[in-house]
Amino acid sequence: MSRVILFVLVFWSVSAFAQSDTAIFEVRQNLSMGDGEKVYKDYYINSGVEKGLRSGMVVTVRRRINLYDPFQNGSPGDLLVDVGRLKIIHVQQGLSVARLYDLFDRADRPNLDYNFMMIGDRID
Repeated sequence: MSRVILFVLVFWSVSAFAQSDTAIFEVRQNLSMGDGEKVYKDYYINSGVEKGLRSGMVVTVRRRINLYDPFQNGSPGDLLVDVGRLKIIHVQQGLSVARLYDLFDRADRPNLDYNFMMIGDRID
């Protein structure tokens, strides 16, 4: 019985920690209805003024990559890779919206499967 309670407490604390990370939870893009119309891609972030975010702020986006070492039959840890930067355009309690500021050059950084910002990426 105590093992079950311990498992529930560990699971609850891990899921609470994962939810407290500031991350991208949705990406939306408007559709171009004609030539020359600007297309905007908005990145929705699960934190706002309570985490110190403010309009005009530029934040770094990082991706956590789980690694597996088949020789040691285990994980040496997670790799944190900087993807790019976003500029915050709207902030409120519990929510922010940002747009692409720039992507980092991959020449001096580890390769990514997808070299763009996506749902689940963390905000530094």
